Amino acid sequence: YECKKQECECRKKCDEKYDYDDYDRCVDGRLGGRDECKYNPRDFTRSDEERCKNDCRSDHPNDYYDCKKAECDCRKRCDQKYSGVDYDECVAGEIGGRGKCQFSRESESDYPPAARRRCENDCNTDFAGDNTERLRCLDQQCECREQCDLDFNGAEYDECVAGDIPGRRECKYRPPAPSPTPPSPSPPVVDYPIEDQEFCEQDCIADISDTDERNRCSEMNCECRRACDNDYDGGDYDECVAGEIPGREKCLYVPIR
Repeated sequence: YECKKQECECRKKCDEKYDYDDYDRCVDGRLGGRDECKYNPRDFTRSDEERCKNDCRSDHPNDYYDCKKAECDCRKRCDQKYSGVDYDECVAGEIGGRGKCQFSRESESDYPPAARRRCENDCNTDFAGDNTERLRCLDQQCECREQCDLDFNGAEYDECVAGDIPGRRECKYRPPAPSPTPPSPSPPVVDYPIEDQEFCEQDCIADISDTDERNRCSEMNCECRRACDNDYDGGDYDECVAGEIPGREKCLYVPIR
């Protein structure tokens, strides 16, 4: 069945997606993300795995799970990535970044289950309201430390956790910095409040009886100042009212004689 899946079904999938030279490249594993359609017998079969577990039960009954992790699980991971001589080198710890698949009491876990639980509790507590951040924390702190513990011991484990081993990231989650709060907009400066406009309008009404002239007074005194207030603040407003800004007339009513 493994052969059928890795050769026959693999070729069938290549045929469904590709034609001619692309099909050949797919079968050879030369297309991005495609494995070669070739069956490689396992170096660590299910029966080997069972024997390994039984040896751990017999030889290390008090450390069965640590033994299983250091020997059986380690060999299984090597088998998933390598075959033949490469598999042997992986098991012997001769491939960069891989620890030897051998259990000894001297190589006790640097990351015991209690430490793992504490790490998970910290992530669950610190990011209780944000599931995405909680999962990132679990991955970058707890899972990362467990992977270091699987591959290294002692000082090398510490270096792995610190990110000092090439290709290994530091086992520490740093949540993204909060976005800076934009400053609150300053309230607009009002140089010509509504009360001043009302007084201006009243002065025009009180001083001028002619309706047309009264409207000119309102436009050239009151409306002009309001327009300046809309466009300028402070000293610029004063210059606008005085007609000192190019394109702006002085806000002064001059009666028609």
